[in-house]
Amino acid sequence: MKKEVLERLETFPQKIFEKEVELLQKVDDLDELKLKIGLLELQVYNKVMEEVDEEGKKLFSNKEKRDVETKSRLDKLVDFGEMSKGIKNLRKDIDTDKLLVSFLKRKFRSAECFVKGGEE
Repeated sequence: MKKEVLERLETFPQKIFEKEVELLQKVDDLDELKLKIGLLELQVYNKVMEEVDEEGKKLFSNKEKRDVETKSRLDKLVDFGEMSKGIKNLRKDIDTDKLLVSFLKRKFRSAECFVKGGEE
């Protein structure tokens, strides 16, 4: 039994490291996706803000109207929907990976204590 615990002790640091690297990559992916979606939101908002009627008057004269129109247009964009879903999925994956890393670290500490307790 102690041999199994020792073998686990040897593999835990690598597993923890690999999971933390995956977690960092997902955080980077999330940040990149948030930037892309922010840029898309800004582009759509600017188009809405610049639109004028035949007389040259702004179609969406106040911020509330522009916000509503921007949201409406964004909701119709496939890319926006996919990016929003991607953000939601990445956040869920990141939260899950954080829990897994925490779990692996606790298991590692537990195995360390077990081995140290058996050495005395």
